[in-house]
Amino acid sequence: MPEFPPKIVFGEAIRLPEPDVAAGGAQGFLAEHRSFTWEPPPGRTFDPDGLRMALRDDLLAARAKAMALPGEAFPEGLVMLDLSLRRACLWPGRFPRLLFSELGLIELGSRHVRRLRRGLDWAPGPPGQSEFVSVYAVISLDGLEKAARLAAGLSEASTRQLLALEALELEDAAAKLMPGVRMGLTHYEIVLQNVPGRAGPFPYDQFKAFAAGLGFEAQEEYRFVCCGVTVVPVKGPGPLLARLAEFSFVRQAGEIPRPRPFRPLRPRSARRVAAPADDPGTAALAPAGSGPAMAVALPGPDLGLADQRVIILDAGLPDGHPIGPWVKEYLRADPMAGDYPGGPGHGLAVASAFLFGSLGGDGGHGARPPFSPVTAMRVLDSFNAGGDDLAMLRVLGRIRDVLRTGRYRFANLSLGPERPVLDGRIHAWTAILDELACHFGLFLTVAAGNNGAEENPRIQVPADAVNVVSVGAIDSRGPLAGRAAYSATGPGRGSSPVKPDLAVFGGGPDDPFVVLDDDRDGGEAHGEGTSFAAPLLLGQAVGLLALSGQDLSNATIRALLVHAADRRGHGPDEVGWGVCPGAAEVLAGRRGETRLVFQGTLPPGGHVLARLPAPGGGSGRWTLRATLCFHSHVSIHDPLVYARTAISASLFPDLAGAGEDAWPPGRPEPFFDLDGGEPDDGASPLQVSLANVRSNGRTFEASGLPEPGFVVRQIDLGAQPPAPVEYALVASLAPASP
Repeated sequence: MPEFPPKIVFGEAIRLPEPDVAAGGAQGFLAEHRSFTWEPPPGRTFDPDGLRMALRDDLLAARAKAMALPGEAFPEGLVMLDLSLRRACLWPGRFPRLLFSELGLIELGSRHVRRLRRGLDWAPGPPGQSEFVSVYAVISLDGLEKAARLAAGLSEASTRQLLALEALELEDAAAKLMPGVRMGLTHYEIVLQNVPGRAGPFPYDQFKAFAAGLGFEAQEEYRFVCCGVTVVPVKGPGPLLARLAEFSFVRQAGEIPRPRPFRPLRPRSARRVAAPADDPGTAALAPAGSGPAMAVALPGPDLGLADQRVIILDAGLPDGHPIGPWVKEYLRADPMAGDYPGGPGHGLAVASAFLFGSLGGDGGHGARPPFSPVTAMRVLDSFNAGGDDLAMLRVLGRIRDVLRTGRYRFANLSLGPERPVLDGRIHAWTAILDELACHFGLFLTVAAGNNGAEENPRIQVPADAVNVVSVGAIDSRGPLAGRAAYSATGPGRGSSPVKPDLAVFGGGPDDPFVVLDDDRDGGEAHGEGTSFAAPLLLGQAVGLLALSGQDLSNATIRALLVHAADRRGHGPDEVGWGVCPGAAEVLAGRRGETRLVFQGTLPPGGHVLARLPAPGGGSGRWTLRATLCFHSHVSIHDPLVYARTAISASLFPDLAGAGEDAWPPGRPEPFFDLDGGEPDDGASPLQVSLANVRSNGRTFEASGLPEPGFVVRQIDLGAQPPAPVEYALVASLAPASP
């Protein structure tokens, strides 16, 4: 591996004591987290009796609707309610738990929804569509009647928490059906809310019995339990799907997505890969066309190529493929199955993109040496072809099984279900990959999707997962490159709206991505797609680790890539945090920058101080740029948000006197927001703290940054068992452009 001079410069994060707020410690620090006091907005009326009566009416209406449905829809007499809560009321520590407790409600899960406002007198804003947090809660049918009687006598504190409640209802079965679901299919996908505190995933057994009574059979082999829900396919009559959704704990019912189609490659057999006669440990790639040979020697594994534990999860490799020297292992999830139509060609192209990048083309671009050998695994095969309804659930199970072995640090997924993201609905692919990436600290790149020119161009699941790096494509390697027309667009969801995360070259009509062809003779093929952009970025991530020669965490690698990205005038929905340069450029940093990297773990409620260098000379204008990344715990059933790890990073311009036993004086400056633009007054501090990728730049007078630094802390949301969180902060200072 060639030596590379630039090194990552690590800063030392100092642990801070707990702030003594009563004694004036951390003055102004906690002020950035607004506290909701359960009061109506200024100038609005507050009618306690009116709120109690509205609640009573909602409870009675929910009970009447439940009594009109089959009793088997309510296992053990339990019913799941849907409560729409106003997002503006849900700050850290401000979930209306007292109200839930007095009514006997147990919160189960949540999602974000848009619905018509009731237009209550005290609520700000005119009637119309607005965003709410929809919280699922369980109560018995008898408890519903009791809660309705108790509503009139709610305590004053609980009545004030009613200010957060827009509506309480029993969700209609029809509303649980996914948009556009077809009734003539054989299999359907059911998402079932689990109830905690019971043996096993209650009420799964009761659901199976209810489904059987309607002619549906649960497909046990493909059942997934994750994030507090059960995802299971059922086989049965589509016209009765709405009846099946009457089961109270069904959250959604819809079609099982099909595999995304592969974009065709255009063969061009003008390139050969062969080992030189005098050195069987290397191979050479010669550029296409005539002229003098410009071979690039690529070291094989026996020449010291470090194994960084990389796996490509795709549709296999062709027999006699030319990348044997760099393939550590080739695995087949089902050795008895054949290949998926067109699968080996796609799998070879994806592996080629990871190992060598684009193999050439106009402009003098050539293949780069690989940074690591790779394991290739065939997860999509002939067993999943021919319109099989269950194909993608089977593939998901295979991916889950191999990633949860913990054998791999880096992984790429350039296939997935053909389903754009839907707000308010988390898909099983997203939840399972998010859980795995967080638990094992994976660096997992996922192709954003090639539906950018279609009616719904939004990124496809699981590219919306907060713990994966979703990758979009630009259409050329020139400085004027823009989003490729086929590349899916953002936004992401909730507190992570910037998706795709990054964009790199994926090929375009005038500048195709060049990969190895599956013609068994080392020919080249031309094509375009986010399927190539994702492994290309993974190669750059592995390259950072290999070229730096330092112990970079995966969070640090992600932060460095985001920090080096440049949007080039494009919006975040097009290129995410920006177009990412190659590994060597990322390591070198921008000209004139002083850059520090902080990496470590934060205990729950813990605080660290990251000191930055002061601007040189004490005059002029300086640009401070910073990027924060961490893996976030996720939960579909968490009563507030999907991402449930919150970290704040507050900029203090002057850390004079701060240290291990002293908090910095003064108030922090606003710095991070959700999308890297100007501070968004509409985004709550909680939303920003939950975003596990943040990157911003701000310009200051040198005198305004005498001793700058960030205080980074993990916020205890009180909604999950506390756990340490691995984080990375990259910060750089440079003279501002004139």
